Amino acid sequence: MALNVLHAPTRWDIGGTEKAAELFIREHSEEFNTYAVGVHEGGPRADSLRESGYDVYEPDGVADLAEYISEKEIDIVHSHSGDTELLSAAAADAGVPLHIRTDQFGNYFETDSGNGVDYFFYPSKTILLRTVIVNNIGLDGNWNENMAHLYNPLDVDEVSKGESLREEYGIPNSAPVVGKIGRPVPEKWGKLTIRAFDRVLERTPDAQLFLVGVPEKIRKQIRSYGWKDQVTYVDPLPPETVSDFYATIDVLAHTSAIGESYGYVIAEAMANGVPPVVDSTPMRDNAQVELVHHGETGYVANSPTAYGDALSALLSDDDRRHQFGDAATERVSEFDVKRVVTRLEQFYERLAADAGLIPTDSARGLNDLTEDIAAFKAEYDHRIGTAFGDDDLLHRLERISWGGVEALPVGRKSTFEVLRKGFIFSNEYV
Repeated sequence: MALNVLHAPTRWDIGGTEKAAELFIREHSEEFNTYAVGVHEGGPRADSLRESGYDVYEPDGVADLAEYISEKEIDIVHSHSGDTELLSAAAADAGVPLHIRTDQFGNYFETDSGNGVDYFFYPSKTILLRTVIVNNIGLDGNWNENMAHLYNPLDVDEVSKGESLREEYGIPNSAPVVGKIGRPVPEKWGKLTIRAFDRVLERTPDAQLFLVGVPEKIRKQIRSYGWKDQVTYVDPLPPETVSDFYATIDVLAHTSAIGESYGYVIAEAMANGVPPVVDSTPMRDNAQVELVHHGETGYVANSPTAYGDALSALLSDDDRRHQFGDAATERVSEFDVKRVVTRLEQFYERLAADAGLIPTDSARGLNDLTEDIAAFKAEYDHRIGTAFGDDDLLHRLERISWGGVEALPVGRKSTFEVLRKGFIFSNEYV
């Protein structure tokens, strides 16, 4: 019996949340009938799906969405962040047996499950671990009855076919190039990369900075450094040409004021054999230290001096850069779209069996699909304490603050949220 699955982001924009939902729809096996809605509107990924023959419905409120769900006889509603209340109401009105949610940022879990969601996915072990800790669930408890990690899927072949943009933008083939790409909003552009580039130029005077999607506020800051001939600005690239960015650069510099809950840019760079340099942000999203194995596939660096030295170490040593790049490519095989979709479908089958939708003997148990989060915690603690060079004051305070939140017997979530906003503000404005 085929299961009918509805994938529902808020809108079909170009971000990572929507990219993951689109890949799930495209890669599901024939055992699943897939449908798509944009809860509030369509977008470029909806257009792409329609061009490939998929129907993407845009409902007009709860009643309209419930009618569509009933008409298609949906078994599983899979929401991808966004408007949980609207989806939960429509799913309940339509009598959907299962409502599953990918919570990209760990914002919505409630221990009483009062929001109508039966199961939660988180896009990294880091976000899953943080959710367990700040909600005082307990690492040894039955957390896997309600949640698991499910990496965002990565289409390695698609993101690895780019062509260099150096000739188009007048960048010499011999020049060492540091690249950064992001949506043109300040919170996706942490200041650490910009502050570190002065240090890079001290050690690697012919280095170039190749920036895609820079918001005007950040451009003004960069201009104040006087690097006019060593910085190239590029407007945001359409999804089908983003791979050209990775073919242009030697090293990825990736920082964000809010951190990363998964980090598509990091994973895509690694798929292209480009080693990344990131910083550790445990009081914000921090999956970047999970994706990047420090000293193997890239570096973690937590001060402008250390960050600049880490970039220069990779730019100036071809053998090390290629070694890290090869290891990075191997690392991201864990995120391969077919592997991730297979894992997702196994979860669907197990949850559907528990709900009586399919025979129990046709699905694997949840304990076979979830991992020991306590073991990952030991690994994560090591990762947030390991970096290239010394940490600056803000990064030291952030690591200490995370330890303080963990030690609280009560009030972890509210304390975390207050401190998190403070560290985002400090990274974006101070």
